[in-house]
Formats: sequence, structure tokens, C-alpha cells
Amino acid sequence: MRQVHSGDRHGVGPATPVAPTPVPPAGSLASLDGEMHRVVAHIGRRLLLAHVATNAIFLVQEGAQGDLRLPTREVWIDLVEAGRAEAVRSDMPAEEPTESSAAKISLQCDMLDAAGVPLGAKAMSIWLHANWGPDIESRWGPHDSVHTLRFWRRERRRQDA
Repeated sequence: MRQVHSGDRHGVGPATPVAPTPVPPAGSLASLDGEMHRVVAHIGRRLLLAHVATNAIFLVQEGAQGDLRLPTREVWIDLVEAGRAEAVRSDMPAEEPTESSAAKISLQCDMLDAAGVPLGAKAMSIWLHANWGPDIESRWGPHDSVHTLRFWRRERRRQDA
């Protein structure tokens, strides 16, 4: 539990325990900077948040400029305390995407790209095995073939070039 000092402006005084800001569970909805996002999964200490309308993955800059990563739980708490994020509905699961197969492939490609996984089938297979957990699988089913994902990741790179 985090401690907040309620004494003078130098932080001297009795410590008052403050309940930690809850991290929304997988399947819930959250508002980030006024945009609705679905909490797809918790991957280690990080959150996988997808924009409800576009299915774009929410990333934060970490370390060097341009180094984008999935936000940690600590980043979520900082966003909540800054008034930029809030859990909207944590008791109800988010609605199913309308184009589930396209959304699922897009989600997997975004996850692999955000993690910096190379295009090799073995590297993608190892990463998916370690990170496509039960909470993601319960919502989206088993991950697609790494060869399918490699094809779509290459296609997306060609379109961006």
C-alpha cells in the first residue's frame, strides 16, 4: 500500500495509507485521454489496451525516443492520478469485435510489432507461446499460425513503405 504524508508541505507528519489505484481486469473498458479502450490482457506487468473503434494498441514511450512499449501497471496508475485514464466498466466484458478474424490478426500483429519480435517463425512462435495467455485465449481463441502472421506483418510493412 502506498503511503501519503498528511503533515506540512515538507512531508513531515503521520503517514495515512491510501488504497492503490486499481488496474482494470482483462475484458473491461477504460477511457484514455477521452477515447474508449478495451483491456485485452495483462502480459506480465504490462497492460494490452486496444482502441475500441480502431483496434489500435495503446503504447507509451519508454527509454530512448521512439521506443514504444505496452504500458506498465505503474504507468496506468500515473495516468489515473493525472486524470488521463479511468476504468469505465470493470464488471462487464467488452463487446465482441464485429470483424473478429481481421481484428484478431491485427491484434496479434500489433502485439508482435510492439514487442519488437523479428519476422522469423521461430521467434514469433516462442513469443506467442510465452505471451498469448489464458486471458487472451479465452477472448480470442488460440493464436493464428505464425506463417499467417508473418505474411500479414510483411504486408503491413510494404503498405507503410
